[in-house]
Amino acid sequence: MSFEVWWGILIAFDSPAYRATVRPAGNPTGAVVVAVSRAVPAAEMVPGRRGLVATPGPLGGKDEVVVAVWA
Repeated sequence: MSFEVWWGILIAFDSPAYRATVRPAGNPTGAVVVAVSRAVPAAEMVPGRRGLVATPGPLGGKDEVVVAVWA
């Protein structure tokens, strides 16, 4: 199994489901909905911030998770 890490821009955050819509860096039109680690406080999930996404497979897989955010 391969393991990948990519970053993107947070577009939206669904706090009840703890899922985020993220636009991968370098992709001006595409976006994926991924889970968010509960270690990341909901208050940090502000649209426009950058997010680091870990995935065990290709982009757009169901097992992706946001593991960090920054300005």
